[in-house]
Amino acid sequence: MCMTYLDYNATSPTDLWVVESMIPVFTEQFRNPSSENHATGRTAKELVDQARKQIADSVAMRPADVTFTSGATEANNAVFYGSSGINNKPCVLAGHRAQISLGAT
Repeated sequence: MCMTYLDYNATSPTDLWVVESMIPVFTEQFRNPSSENHATGRTAKELVDQARKQIADSVAMRPADVTFTSGATEANNAVFYGSSGINNKPCVLAGHRAQISLGAT
């Protein structure tokens, strides 16, 4: 029997390329990138910075403008506060199904 999963609001599949790229981080290089006072923390920060640059390059942004969040609520708050004019910056939210642009670019 073939099943079609339609509840992508709950979860969605991860691209195999991403899984393969992350295996070393999940199994060998799991460190706190905010702990820059030791070598393993600095290595983790370098990996995060590399990922930030790859994402920025793929969407023609500056790495400093790429923000990682821990989940949907934090991301939604960042978008809503960002689009409210509090920090006077344009804000773009991109997901796997839609792209919503808030503010002028």
